[in-house]
Amino acid sequence: MEKVSVSVIIPTICSKTRAVSLTRAIDSVFLSVNLDIQVIVVVNGEKYDLEAIKALEGDSRLTVIMLTEGNVSLARYEGLIKSTGEFFCFLDDDDELLPNGLTLRANFLKNNNAVDVVVTNGFVSNAGEDIPLVLSDKAEQINANKERAFLEQNWFASCAPLFRASSINPEIFKIDLKYFEWTYIFFLLISHNINIYYISALGYKKYEDNQGSVSKSSEYFLAYPDFLLKLYDLDLSLNVKKNVRKKYLTALNALANHELSFGLLRRAWGTHFECITHGGWRFLPFTRHLVVALVRRLV
Repeated sequence: MEKVSVSVIIPTICSKTRAVSLTRAIDSVFLSVNLDIQVIVVVNGEKYDLEAIKALEGDSRLTVIMLTEGNVSLARYEGLIKSTGEFFCFLDDDDELLPNGLTLRANFLKNNNAVDVVVTNGFVSNAGEDIPLVLSDKAEQINANKERAFLEQNWFASCAPLFRASSINPEIFKIDLKYFEWTYIFFLLISHNINIYYISALGYKKYEDNQGSVSKSSEYFLAYPDFLLKLYDLDLSLNVKKNVRKKYLTALNALANHELSFGLLRRAWGTHFECITHGGWRFLPFTRHLVVALVRRLV
């Protein structure tokens, strides 16, 4: 029986500090059997470690691509357009696939031609404790209303989906976002009527105790309101847009509070005004905190 071909794209800065986790990620791919596996490692940026690069280039299992620009979204796209598999997926260099995690996804897509993307559950590892990202009884709820379920909890982790190459336009992944790229990709797929199906099988382990994660940065937090506006511009249902708008107003209020806590009073007033004028009347009581801060500064 002919093996199913699967391409796995791994973007990495290939620094010395990422060498151990990168090796773990690569080795985890080959724990899936009965597949014709292509692993494409995309080294993005110029902060790479020369010894780590030599190790990659000496591994006959890998295709290595070097990019001068340090852009993880561009790295995913460049890896994708070089891929040849019937199915493809992405794996961050600090995460790993569970044994046969790819095999179960590939078999599902092979047996369900109407499905374009299959998503599995997985473990989130933090401080040595592994917890399933999604409760095991949530599959039916997710598949009944994927957008609403996603807005309640992000179950579309970067290492969770496997894509049918013939159904996906690679340009979907040609995005210019530093943060929230997987949220944007999810809703972009929805706007293109891509059929996504979730199964509760455990297929990966995602490590959340990485101190270098961009999701822990202040910039990540500050970028959230503008990202939600970008998301709102997609061709989505009115109900989804309504929920995105609510999140946008909440994000503006959180940003104003953040700015106030750092003494950026003028910016906090501006963000609060934007929130109120766009319909965030429920956050009007926050004005009192700004007035108190202003009085204290004047006194």
